[in-house]
Amino acid sequence: MRNQILPPSLLAAVVALALASGSLMAAVAPAASRAEGSGDTRAQLASYFDNIGTNSPTVLGALQKSPETVDAIRSRIDSMSDAEVAELQKMMAEMPTWEIAPEAMAEALPLDMRQQLTSAGRYYGTKAKDVQALRNDAFTLIAVAKLLPKEQLAKLGIDGKSVAAMETTLGSLDPLQTALLQERLARESQWATTSRAAIDSLPERVQKGAFALASHGVLTQQDLAGLDEFRRQMVAITARIDALPPSMRKDVSSEAINTLRGRLTSATPDMLFMIRSQLTDEQIATMAKSVELLERVSSLDDEELAGLEQFREQLRTAVGNAGTAVNEQIDRLRPDQLIVLQDEMSKHPEWKGVMPVVAETLRDPAVGQAVQQAAAISPGSARAAELEKFRNDAILYVRSAEGAPGVTPELARRSIEVLEGANLAGLTLIHQAALKMPADAPKSALVSLPPLVAENAVNLDCVVSLGSISLPLGIGTVSLGSIDFNWICTPLENAINSVESVVSSVVTIATDIWNFVQTLPQLAVDAIKAAFNALLDIEIANGVTLRALLAQGVDSALAAMKQALGLAGSWWTTIQGVTLPEIPCPPRNTWTPFGQVGSSDALRNYSKYKFIMDKLIEMIPDTEVSLPVKISAQVLYAGFEYLGVCLEIEASAVDEEVTNTRWETSATNQGSIFTSIGNHDVNMTNQHNALSLQLNNQGAALTSLVQNESLTIQTKVQVASDLNLRLAIERVLQAGEGSELAMFQLPRPWGQLELVREIVSDSIDGVLAVGGVVNQAGKYLSKGDDYFRQSKYKEAFEEFQKAYRELTR
Repeated sequence: MRNQILPPSLLAAVVALALASGSLMAAVAPAASRAEGSGDTRAQLASYFDNIGTNSPTVLGALQKSPETVDAIRSRIDSMSDAEVAELQKMMAEMPTWEIAPEAMAEALPLDMRQQLTSAGRYYGTKAKDVQALRNDAFTLIAVAKLLPKEQLAKLGIDGKSVAAMETTLGSLDPLQTALLQERLARESQWATTSRAAIDSLPERVQKGAFALASHGVLTQQDLAGLDEFRRQMVAITARIDALPPSMRKDVSSEAINTLRGRLTSATPDMLFMIRSQLTDEQIATMAKSVELLERVSSLDDEELAGLEQFREQLRTAVGNAGTAVNEQIDRLRPDQLIVLQDEMSKHPEWKGVMPVVAETLRDPAVGQAVQQAAAISPGSARAAELEKFRNDAILYVRSAEGAPGVTPELARRSIEVLEGANLAGLTLIHQAALKMPADAPKSALVSLPPLVAENAVNLDCVVSLGSISLPLGIGTVSLGSIDFNWICTPLENAINSVESVVSSVVTIATDIWNFVQTLPQLAVDAIKAAFNALLDIEIANGVTLRALLAQGVDSALAAMKQALGLAGSWWTTIQGVTLPEIPCPPRNTWTPFGQVGSSDALRNYSKYKFIMDKLIEMIPDTEVSLPVKISAQVLYAGFEYLGVCLEIEASAVDEEVTNTRWETSATNQGSIFTSIGNHDVNMTNQHNALSLQLNNQGAALTSLVQNESLTIQTKVQVASDLNLRLAIERVLQAGEGSELAMFQLPRPWGQLELVREIVSDSIDGVLAVGGVVNQAGKYLSKGDDYFRQSKYKEAFEEFQKAYRELTR
């Protein structure tokens, strides 16, 4: 503060320290420990998006126009797990030029195609709000349907399995796919009208809760654990409220508490989430604190009452020079008011020394005149500048004092808030009190001064007047020389009201949800049913509706929807609303930024760029603000995926040609063997005929011998061929990424994927049979089987390959 408060030497030292060190705020706590190098990776990613306009002008540059999205991306980067960062670190190390991935993607596409895709991206980017509305409405209705018991769902013409399938299918669509679905819905149904009518048919609290649940998504195990804890806390606190004396809970009846407890106990996790989402953390914390206060007040024992009387005497001593009226007011304070005052005073460790100064300041007529004059000061005057300097010096002092004995971060924060918010009259009052502080006052006393002055200067109902001069402080007219005890008169009433308010809110929310779920009014039935029918009856492909697809299972529905929405193969020829050219695959040996078409190197490099591009787009959140950019990028990305299909097809063709050549060579060699065998058979036949003439009675036996020898030779040739194939498969499995052959990634009759799976399974069984360790091979084999059943053959091969390498590492 100024030198009237601090000795000049101390003030100079504080100012010098402040100028030397800058702001003397408390040191920021170090960030949680992270894996080595993860911070650098996060910093690289954050820097990349901070300069996205330069780094990716074609694909992601529009992000620079949305600071909110960039901030959300930074938050996403900060929240990445160490495992995610490690995966990126590894790929970024292999790709020092990873930053150019989006532009390399764009450069790989023909110019006319790139221009058309950019145009399509802008077109679908304009549908971001419609995409968000579709998601919000659809998942809100799904959230409501998930709450309903079977008999209520039957009224809607659906069942729980269909609801779950619908949620999974719609949730699996990315923003671009959702935009295409929304466009089709808008063209072929009254979805917008019916969905809005269905939402409006919900009671307000059901609507709010369902929307919150829809926005959150599927509840995780962590969510479920948190909801169980919320249930436990609320049930426990209702029991504590019920145990309070009736005077402490007024309109909160035992019946209401028992009803609430029953609702909370029987509520499903989804219902609990809907209730919890409509309560703020502050409400719950305030209720818990209020119940604690009411319990303390209602159960004071003799020892506690004696302690409060001792505090009353300390308070009377601290403000004794304020006058008889103040002492009489202190004498009239009830035990509950003393508890509140004692708790508040505990936040000011030096209150016993500061309160006499505050009382003296408030009853000093000269202070009243100074405050009145300050209220009329012009903002740009010299006196105003002096008071502003006092404000700045005082804030600087408080910051420098934090951490000193008795100066907690909370006390410093409150003091700074008072100083920052005070008008010129308020600053004058604080300044006048500071002038009366002893020169040797500890830092904790000086830091306590501003809030104690402010809290005692407001004139409300419980004021004890020590004068009659009005002081306009911008927060109401105050009486000169008044010590206000109103802030200890109301907390008890506030606590009772807080308990009543929160309990009433929870009861109302829970009851509304409960009643809706159990009764499902006919108006809501009709509206929700119409909305679901509009969605389920939308024609996805060739007269097949979403309802029919979902009946076939989630996997079939999702695959069919993506295909029907034009996102597979040459999707740009059927994209809605925009005409795009059909671009053939580039011919073999054509240059791309990843290598020559047909080479395994090009496919491998492409995969690395695609990995990076996947991660970069994944970091863009699916919010209304960011959707236009994300959808536009996904349109370009779809063309990029098509190029990947071309590279894979051509690389597979080259592999197949090489394989065919090898097999032709092998077949030729085997043909020679069979020719030799044939000659041998001829010789044996001649010998047989000769022997038959000589040994007619042994002819049948000799014929049988020759036939058996021929079959044995052919069997040995086949076994050798099978062994060579198995060895070839095992070499490819062991070699890892980049060694794949198309024939091993395809099922019969086009390839040998089933044999690949058999080899891996046999190898696992063999290792287990001799007591060996298979690590995670079984898990990878099972995952590969899942992919195979889904017709994801390439992914299945990759998992089989992982399983084999687990056995041999």
